[in-house]
Amino acid sequence: MHLPTLLLAALPLASAWRLQLYAAKDYVTEIEDRSGTLTQPCKNLAAGKTNVVSSFHWYPGSLAKEVILFDAKDCKGNIIWDTNTETHIKDLSKYSGKNDKVESYNILL
Repeated sequence: MHLPTLLLAALPLASAWRLQLYAAKDYVTEIEDRSGTLTQPCKNLAAGKTNVVSSFHWYPGSLAKEVILFDAKDCKGNIIWDTNTETHIKDLSKYSGKNDKVESYNILL
């Protein structure tokens, strides 16, 4: 078996990550539910889903341990949240300047 084949065969063994973004506090009105195994490049939220995130769940995986939420497209601008601090936030309005500000996110190792 070649090395690339072995790597592809091992991917399902890697634990998957999952990100869920909600428009209301207490994990109500899901607007994004994304999962995978590897890190992912920056993702802009779709039109109508920007600047409405009020709560989220982040479940890290073995090949993607952190998500960073940004207040501008293309993962630029200010960091709204870095999941190195906390992975489940049920009410972003408790944090000054964080509620209804997310426009993009990046999933990192």
